[in-house]
Amino acid sequence: MTPSAALADRELQVEDLYASARGDFGTFVELAFLILHPGKKFVHAAYLDVLFALMEDCAAGREPRVIVNLPPGFMKSMLISIMYVAWRLGVDPTLKFVCISYGDDLAHKHSASTRTLMQSPEYRAIFPGTVLDKKAEDWLTTTKGGYRYATAVGSDITGYRATEIIVDDPIEPEKASSELTKEKIRSWISSSVLTRFEDNAKNVFILVMHCVAPDDLAGTLQSRVSTGSCHYLSWRRRKKRLSREATSSRPVSLVNCCIQDG
Repeated sequence: MTPSAALADRELQVEDLYASARGDFGTFVELAFLILHPGKKFVHAAYLDVLFALMEDCAAGREPRVIVNLPPGFMKSMLISIMYVAWRLGVDPTLKFVCISYGDDLAHKHSASTRTLMQSPEYRAIFPGTVLDKKAEDWLTTTKGGYRYATAVGSDITGYRATEIIVDDPIEPEKASSELTKEKIRSWISSSVLTRFEDNAKNVFILVMHCVAPDDLAGTLQSRVSTGSCHYLSWRRRKKRLSREATSSRPVSLVNCCIQDG
């Protein structure tokens, strides 16, 4: 093969990979990881395939209410608050995201990582139709009217409408024993956050956190879902392997992904 032919073949392979990333969240994650963590190796784990499928179900409107309960260090924030949002805005730059964390610093950190990813040459090649026109610390907007707005728990979000809302780590672990703090979060979510959806049948709400108390926000929302519409998934670490248990095969409105010490 001549050098020019080899180059053309490589370019075709790259384009095939980019085309796959547009429709497959897992492929996009592997590419995005290299962008955000240059020089590091992406190590695949079995639970990631379940999360990839779950996020694709959210995107398709099959899972409009989701809880992802994973311990620290399982990439849940990176996958959902950063990569999922960037992927969705790449596919549809008119979508509107409100992303919430317990404090401004964490919210802005996730926003900055999303901005870095979306401004990269690789992302622009994968999604040439998505261009950022505002790149503030808490406010990323596309030229097509979509956005990612980052804020902290308890903030005033009046005036912001969303097609998808992501609440990521709504409480600091050291405050998990405070009944007053937990009740304030529950009240704010129900009275303020859940009223900010656009009038749209495809609205999605995703809660991302690790269990900090039995009655934390994840536990409270799980308990309020009728058993007939809830599909509970759990992964238990036993002898360095993950096993999955499903308690229902019915259509789900809430999925709880738990990794617990067994």
